[in-house]
Amino acid sequence: MPRVIYAGYLDIPRWGVSLVKAKHEPLIAFETWKKIIERLNGAAPAPTRVDLHEDFPLRGAAACGCCGGFLAAA
Repeated sequence: MPRVIYAGYLDIPRWGVSLVKAKHEPLIAFETWKKIIERLNGAAPAPTRVDLHEDFPLRGAAACGCCGGFLAAA
């Protein structure tokens, strides 16, 4: 689990310190840290394509072995 100290905050419950802004310069933005936590907890929704069709189930999911680009339906 990423530590909130990287975002410039402190959170040490055993000392009675709960999410206070620290005096050091953060390595990442607090908003970025929150997004990371959401993704790790499974709360962030995965983007879905609106142009999916049942005839092409692997569109945008299968990658080319040579160039790494996603395969298109045709």
